[in-house]
Amino acid sequence: MSLAERIEERRALKGWTQAELARRVGIKSTSIWKLASGQSQGSKHLHTIARLLDTTPEYLLGETDNPSPLAGVKDGRQSFGHQPREPSDDTVELREIDLQYGMGATYLDVPVTTEMRTFSREWLRGFTKAPPEVLFWATGDGDSMEPTIRAGETFLVDTSQRSPRMNDGIWALAIGEIGMVKRLSFQGGGFIEVHSDNQLVRPMSVSADELHVIGRVIAVVRRL
Repeated sequence: MSLAERIEERRALKGWTQAELARRVGIKSTSIWKLASGQSQGSKHLHTIARLLDTTPEYLLGETDNPSPLAGVKDGRQSFGHQPREPSDDTVELREIDLQYGMGATYLDVPVTTEMRTFSREWLRGFTKAPPEVLFWATGDGDSMEPTIRAGETFLVDTSQRSPRMNDGIWALAIGEIGMVKRLSFQGGGFIEVHSDNQLVRPMSVSADELHVIGRVIAVVRRL
């Protein structure tokens, strides 16, 4: 399928019009129309479009046939969506992504690469029983989630958990082009309050439509 067909396929799955997708990306409707009709073959907003459509730029560009948000190969590097092979019955491989999530905020519109790390299955079961393909490690940056997560500490994210419950847990998320790790509190009228654990950082309120949940933080370690 072409870029246009893949954008239209993913947009239809979300149930959005072209105008709605354009509004969420923050661009003119004509820009989406040109992409969806094949009159344009690329956009500087492709990372944002892909994230909103729950996929990757690599899928939209036809570089992979796997639409999963954890998929894609870029510049010959290992895929974020690589299905980990299991070296033995006692060990398992997990992805560690090179993108630092800001406990304050981090721009996400950059290429993401991964390194595969091998862990003991027994050690991993101490944190989760989720399959390895839905897990990844990332590193925190900033002090807004102290003392729970300090700058430079590594945390494990379960991407199968993407539906936050009321005041439950810490979440890796994106608001527009900004990635962060925060707690969430659901407000009335379709708004969500985004909280830090550092009491000096004030919460902010965002529309539920602006927020994209990447996964739940299920473990924090000082060093891998």
